[in-house]
Amino acid sequence: MSSRSFIPTIAGSLLAVSIGATAATNPSGRWEGEARIPGAPQRVVLDLAASPSGEWAGSLTLPGRGVKGAPLDSLKVDANGSVQADAAGAFGGPPSELPTQLAVRMLPDGRLEGEWRQAGHAAALALRRSGEAQVDAPPARTALPAALAGTWRGRYELGGYPREVTLTLQATTSPSTNAGELLIVGKRRSQLVIDRVNAGERFVTLEASAAGIKLEGRWDAATGVFDGSFFQGPFEAPLKLQRDAAGARSGSGS
Repeated sequence: MSSRSFIPTIAGSLLAVSIGATAATNPSGRWEGEARIPGAPQRVVLDLAASPSGEWAGSLTLPGRGVKGAPLDSLKVDANGSVQADAAGAFGGPPSELPTQLAVRMLPDGRLEGEWRQAGHAAALALRRSGEAQVDAPPARTALPAALAGTWRGRYELGGYPREVTLTLQATTSPSTNAGELLIVGKRRSQLVIDRVNAGERFVTLEASAAGIKLEGRWDAATGVFDGSFFQGPFEAPLKLQRDAAGARSGSGS
């Protein structure tokens, strides 16, 4: 561990795994171990798998922090065994200028060993292959239905402090199109992009992946009510939103 104190953070950022480049190097599988953070050791479970066509997928689980199967976006595995991926989905909070990183190398006995780097600090990390990969598939994406478009307002409480929420949504024709913005005002003001939608007839999940935030619940177009929960990392809070009447008229095209 470096001489600087380790300050835990849930800021989302980049995950990088460097594995010794040998002929036997193959990061496929489930890897389990611990980041030896002084006073707060963190269990780490890393799943990596390649498809028959050679495309890689991965997910990260942090037991004890409410993070299970967080997808690794932009996953890249090089021929020399190095692995890089965006792990923002595993950490709540706004993006950080000091990225969270995993840097390990494969030892002759098959272990991965190196450092867990977070908030500019580093802790020793050791992982052992425990079996076949159990990569969690990323959540499905859909376009945002026109009936959900509009401005929704409400509040939730976390840690004893209320947060005012304004959710502005616009109908989309493609699952890859950003669906709107989420404004949270509490001790500070956070304005985030809604970049992932999974909408059914009555149930919807909206994500601002850069901050690891998810809104999940039931919605009713007739009453203009969203009744669900706010999630950020291991934290969950009840959330109820009411759509503005003007937004409902605009969203319905009337």
